[in-house]
Amino acid sequence: MTQKERRLYLISELLKEQSGYAGLEIPKNEDGQKRLLRSLFNIRMPRPAGQEFLAVQDAYLQEEIRQKGITDLTDLTPVREGIYLWQGDITTLRCDAIVNAANSQMLGCFVPCRYVLHTVGPIVGGLLTKKDKDLLASCYRSCLELAGQNHIKSIAFCCISTGEFHFPNERAAEIAIQTVKDYKKHTQNKIKVIFNVFKETDLNIYRKLLGVE
Repeated sequence: MTQKERRLYLISELLKEQSGYAGLEIPKNEDGQKRLLRSLFNIRMPRPAGQEFLAVQDAYLQEEIRQKGITDLTDLTPVREGIYLWQGDITTLRCDAIVNAANSQMLGCFVPCRYVLHTVGPIVGGLLTKKDKDLLASCYRSCLELAGQNHIKSIAFCCISTGEFHFPNERAAEIAIQTVKDYKKHTQNKIKVIFNVFKETDLNIYRKLLGVE
């Protein structure tokens, strides 16, 4: 199968599991297909998958990583002492640990790096509440504490709870940055923190908040 055929197969199989998406038209362009596939992966609840699906999924993801290449933390320049901002696919970043924004069954991304830390972020169903904000801060803080306990020297955070979980992007970034700064100040831990963004919107938000030109 070509990479396009694998992608369309995965999308079709995932759509069959989602009765609410019956009749949804699959985008013709590659970018649209990739966005749809990413969303379907994000919202899929844990259930057994057939061997053919798993084989195609593995082949697809391995080829995507091969095409994108691996980015090493040592190739990045910090925007502040011990803090980095990087746009790209978090699964292609080589550092000690990456954080996976998992669903409530703690499932999601399982590669690469030495550690994958799974955290369940809040799902915002309406107006943003103090509880939502406290829960998101707790996600970042607990991952940092776990990293400290395991002597992890570098950790990459994705934009937890944004996107499919509907947490406002700018407020989420503010909480992420402040929680990391508070943790580093309180513990004096020298852990290197990478804020990983995928969308241009989030890149611009973090640039503004971190004072990056």
